[in-house]
Amino acid sequence: MTLKSVRDLTIPLVPEEDEGIKDSERVLRWRKAHLSVSKQAHADVYDDLEAIDVRATTLEASVTTLEGKVTDLEAIDHTQNTDQYLDYGGANQAAVVDVKSSVDLKHAEDHASRHKTGGADILYVPRTFIWFIEAVTVGTERGPTFRSKRALTIEDVELHVKTAPTGASLIVDIKVDGTTIFSTRPEIDASGTTEDDNHAFSTTAIAAGKEIIMNVDQIGSTLPGEDLTVQLHCKEAVI
Repeated sequence: MTLKSVRDLTIPLVPEEDEGIKDSERVLRWRKAHLSVSKQAHADVYDDLEAIDVRATTLEASVTTLEGKVTDLEAIDHTQNTDQYLDYGGANQAAVVDVKSSVDLKHAEDHASRHKTGGADILYVPRTFIWFIEAVTVGTERGPTFRSKRALTIEDVELHVKTAPTGASLIVDIKVDGTTIFSTRPEIDASGTTEDDNHAFSTTAIAAGKEIIMNVDQIGSTLPGEDLTVQLHCKEAVI
């Protein structure tokens, strides 16, 4: 229903002379008819105003609801950023263990620890150098020679043979540009197939552009050991 104009609400109390209305009864009927129209017009205006007030109230409620949704979206976006980018101080930073894309669990836990203690925001990816020797003999530069493209941090070393050495342990050494990275070299005890985990590193840093080789320093005196796999586990900072 549309608002009536001011003209619709204006009714002359006395008809004009040129309208030809002379009789008092006709004048009274004319006034009653126009008064009825005026009342209806006022009622229409009131209804329209009431409808406008209802729409305004509804619009205000909709704006309030929209503001609430925007606040919720901002909160969700902050949570997603915390989980994905591990922003320091976020409520979900412990969920870092769920981040496994190109980062293994150990690196992710290290990353979470740095955030919880306020450390630098650094993300690592694993880098592993692998040597495999089928017939194991003593010698230098056994298997491939590697060169580091970027700076690396050494994390661990693993040794494994399919056929155990006997009579003596099997000992290897890994050198970076001719210098050993161990203060205690890794070895597989006689009759064992895996490294005894007694090795110790003298350094854990490999600079970019360095040559990395593996030497076999000792083999079993009775059976040398066969199908030797050596893995040097490192990590590279990418952020």
